[in-house]
Amino acid sequence: ARFEQRLGFRIEKRALELIGESVKAKYPSLVSGDRLRNELMLALKEEKPEKIFLRLKRLGCLGYFIPPAKISAAVFARARKNPLKRRDTPQLAVNLLCLVEGMNAEEIAQFCARLNMPSETKKLLKHAGGNAKTVSSKLAASRPEQAYIDLLSSDYPDAFLAYLASFGAKTAHIAGRFLDGRAQKPLVTGGDLKQLGLKEGPVYSELLKKIEAARMSGKVKSRKEALLYIGRTGCNGSVTGEKQRFGGSPSL
Repeated sequence: ARFEQRLGFRIEKRALELIGESVKAKYPSLVSGDRLRNELMLALKEEKPEKIFLRLKRLGCLGYFIPPAKISAAVFARARKNPLKRRDTPQLAVNLLCLVEGMNAEEIAQFCARLNMPSETKKLLKHAGGNAKTVSSKLAASRPEQAYIDLLSSDYPDAFLAYLASFGAKTAHIAGRFLDGRAQKPLVTGGDLKQLGLKEGPVYSELLKKIEAARMSGKVKSRKEALLYIGRTGCNGSVTGEKQRFGGSPSL
């Protein structure tokens, strides 16, 4: 089916009959999960992988990979129009997320078990399915700075964020700014906060996230501005009397 869709030919009649007989006898169930996974990954590398899966559905074979009713050509088409185009985005991973978008958590777990998915793939797919739509809607409805804080508190892989960008322009903007920011060196570290006299504790993590979120939203662009931001905003009352403490221009 992969070569048929890529090269544009059609499987000849007798071969189709043999495929049908094999499916009826449930021979594909004898194929190992590793072999199925390898074939799946090859299909996901194709320019329009959904064409392969829809062909497998017509042949009665798709159920050995995923629930046939869950495949959607529109999902793959939407991902190809993703406004967030990045050279470092693994398209195979994005296509895999498209493949499982219609599945629930239980179906995704069964899918991973059947194909012996490696731990990194399982980690990626645990965020997938209906959860992706929920996350995208929440990000789009949040203020940018709060959206970045939420993302900083998550463990979403880059591929998942790139996939989320296909849900809409606002989500794409937030995901893009977040990925760019996450790839950069932090403006301020816990060591800097310690030198400023802040008592160590959970407040460090909260304040550092606020600083990074401010940078991602464009409110902070340099280390000096980040230190001034600490003085202006504080964190749960842990930073007080900033003007007196920093003299209006904190530095380290």
